Amino acid sequence: MTNSKQGNLYNLNNALTAILDNKPYQQPKKAVMKGFTMPPAGMTGEQVLAIYKELKTKQPQDYNFDDESALNDIGYLLMGKNKIDDAITIFEYNTHLFPQSGNVYDSLGEAYYKQGNKAKALVNYKQSLKLTPGNKTAQAVITELEK
Repeated sequence: MTNSKQGNLYNLNNALTAILDNKPYQQPKKAVMKGFTMPPAGMTGEQVLAIYKELKTKQPQDYNFDDESALNDIGYLLMGKNKIDDAITIFEYNTHLFPQSGNVYDSLGEAYYKQGNKAKALVNYKQSLKLTPGNKTAQAVITELEK
């Protein structure tokens, strides 16, 4: 199914399990990050989104656009390089693509928290908790921010 270290082990595992169980399966798609010609960590958030949108328009069948992980991974990569504003750009866009995912709001809340914008962090952590009531991290941060 793949031998190119695409970083999609969960999708591979699900497909292999389905094959072994003699059930229908989906061919795993490439991770979106593989479509970048230069590392996203060296780009601005707007540049990342431009490439993401181009890949999604021109090669939607080749890359995994099905869940929030594609952009979330890139957002965390940018945060790891201390490019917080660029990470926020990515995470905000991801909340528009996946508005029912508590995870994307948690990520955006974390980025705002690191930026020092506690008001926006609180709003996003509350939305995350609303969508994912068992999110203990969000609850702990909300408690801290409301003090």
